[in-house]
Amino acid sequence: MTREQLPLRYPSSTVAGAAVGLCCGEAWWSMALGIYFVHGGFTPEKYGEVIKKLEAAGAGSPKGRTYHVALESNGEIQVFDIWETQADFDAFGSTLVPILAEHGVELKEPMVATVHNVIRG
Repeated sequence: MTREQLPLRYPSSTVAGAAVGLCCGEAWWSMALGIYFVHGGFTPEKYGEVIKKLEAAGAGSPKGRTYHVALESNGEIQVFDIWETQADFDAFGSTLVPILAEHGVELKEPMVATVHNVIRG
């Protein structure tokens, strides 16, 4: 079994305060959050503008975000991210939320869950 088939894990140096595990002969910390956003009026055009603004603000690849997936359904964008910690996500929110509001995106509460497993391929 390869590391990609195992539950999502982060090197112990990147996440403090999580439970330790052993993977492939190395000590790893397991902890991640999946965050799913379904905001109102978040069109593909607005998504593109928001991404440009985030990049200009130096937040295009924020600390602690390991995956970002933008999904389109019925002309609106939904976003699924995986974050190392709630604190990293909260720090990003201070940049993201004003940009979304500036573009008239109706902010709704995201669904937040602990990541149990990630399988690539």
